[in-house]
Amino acid sequence: PTLTQVSPSSVSPLVPVSLLVSGTNLSTVSLASFAGEEVVPTDITPTSFRIDVTPENFASAQVLATLANGETGLSPVVPI
Repeated sequence: PTLTQVSPSSVSPLVPVSLLVSGTNLSTVSLASFAGEEVVPTDITPTSFRIDVTPENFASAQVLATLANGETGLSPVVPI
């Protein structure tokens, strides 16, 4: 998978947010993580999925997506 964008492009620490992750080849995303914490992707399409997260107090984080076949993709950095 290729992850090209995360919206919103920045988030606030300790504030729950729903992130829209966009890219290509995402229709079989089975797992995602944000700042190393596993989250369940929802609303999965070939070009996007959503994750609900509560960011910790880091400077930044990335989304890692894992397809059913084990392939992974990493998003651009999301400032926190």
